[in-house]
Amino acid sequence: RGEAGPAAAAQLSELEALVSGVNQVSQSTLLLKKMKEDHEVEDALDYMKEQFARRMAACDERQRNFERKQEDMKDQVTRFEKFITENDSKRLRAEAKAKAERATYRAKVREQEKLSQDLVATEKERESLIAQLRRLRKYGRYLEMTVNEVEDADEVWDLLRRHTTLKRANNDLQAQNQSADQASDAMRMELQSLVAAHTNAVLVANSAIHADQKRVEEMRLVNKATGGAKERGEEEAKAATKTTGQVLLAIRNLYLRCVASMHSKVSLVAESGDGPAEQQAEAMDQSLRTVMERITDLSAIEAGYPAWETRRRAAEEAKAEAAALAKAEAEAARILPGHATVKSP
Repeated sequence: RGEAGPAAAAQLSELEALVSGVNQVSQSTLLLKKMKEDHEVEDALDYMKEQFARRMAACDERQRNFERKQEDMKDQVTRFEKFITENDSKRLRAEAKAKAERATYRAKVREQEKLSQDLVATEKERESLIAQLRRLRKYGRYLEMTVNEVEDADEVWDLLRRHTTLKRANNDLQAQNQSADQASDAMRMELQSLVAAHTNAVLVANSAIHADQKRVEEMRLVNKATGGAKERGEEEAKAATKTTGQVLLAIRNLYLRCVASMHSKVSLVAESGDGPAEQQAEAMDQSLRTVMERITDLSAIEAGYPAWETRRRAAEEAKAEAAALAKAEAEAARILPGHATVKSP
């Protein structure tokens, strides 16, 4: 065993050297691997930076081109702004002119339609006048023949004026006759209405007189029939008053008896025989309340009297027993002097 110890220690040291070497190799490998990955990441980052720079350059170029085009557009707008303004004003004037022309056209169309309607109405009136002229031409010939036959008429117009005068006079006479007839009819109607009103007034007066006579007879009969009823009513009222007075006196006497039988002092309710009805009713209500309270107290006393009487008799009996016992003890002490007195329990 002593020889085996150093050998095992040597082997252990060799193994530790190998393990430490392996660890150093693996750490170096990992370091190289990490450095390689860093280089790859840096290369990728540089590539992305280049791509970003190229894209930014392209964007800047596009921005410059856009600004240049915008400036060109502004120059074109500035150059054509006057032209556009003139075109707009011309367009507005043309639209206003067209609108005015359309309104004028519509007005002219309406005017044409109205004139056409007027023309049609005028043609119809012309045709009517022509027809009327044809229809009245025979009357003209008749008037000319009449003028030739009449000695006083020189022309047709003289005859027409005479006819017109006669026609007016006839109309005036007819109007006067009609107005006279109307006045006569009005007077006749007024007379009839007056006669009817007078007849109605007479009938109404007769009816009222008859009704008054009938009412007087009924009132006479009613007075005759109600005379006895009135006397009976007065008798009944007197009887009711007498009964009421008796009831009030009974209540007052009962109230005074209750107050007199009370041990405590109670203020009396004042009599109000001549006072108003409300005051009398209030006095009677107070009196009845007092009577009710006294009756309630007496009923309670009557209900509790048997128990009180039993207690009183028991107390008297106990008192009599105590007196008899005391008397017996005194007699025993007198008969047997010197002996101790025995108290009863």
